[in-house]
Amino acid sequence: MTAKEYLESWGADNGVWDPDKAAQAYVFALGVNDLFGLRQELGSAADVDVENPENNKPTVAGMYAKIIQKYKAIQPKARFFLMTMPRESVKYRDNPSDMIKLEHAKLLYDLAELFDYTYVIDLWKYGPVYDAAFKFNFFLGGHMNPAGYLLTAQMTMSYIDWIIRNNPEDFAQVGFIGTPWHNAERKW
Repeated sequence: MTAKEYLESWGADNGVWDPDKAAQAYVFALGVNDLFGLRQELGSAADVDVENPENNKPTVAGMYAKIIQKYKAIQPKARFFLMTMPRESVKYRDNPSDMIKLEHAKLLYDLAELFDYTYVIDLWKYGPVYDAAFKFNFFLGGHMNPAGYLLTAQMTMSYIDWIIRNNPEDFAQVGFIGTPWHNAERKW
């Protein structure tokens, strides 16, 4: 899936923009197919018009941000977790795809600065290196095998748990997002 496809067809085809499907949180792991499949321009946070997503440039940055903006229009208090791509080499500076992934990671941090309640799950920096040994154990035919997807889910859950523990004030009322009780006065 690319951000372009998500915006131009998949989102509407699957009803994700329907207000009654608003969620308390969203996890995005986009970028691989944008940058390595379609080879779209990455762009930067400067491609984002925070006031009007229709003015975003047609770069990965602009389209990624537009997805966030569309969800924020549906549920302004939702939390967003943006997932970086993991490295493939310990010597990442010698690996051109790792350098693209590093630029993508930097972009996600910039997007997180643009939008409130937006956090980065940084597998590029803190995840395992997806080298040949890793791929032997956790991949099959170019995609992850069940063990690889399970590991990714566990890493994602663990990282979200870490984000919540380190930002408790941002998550104290997430159970009330989308209800009349969200942001009610808290008395302790």
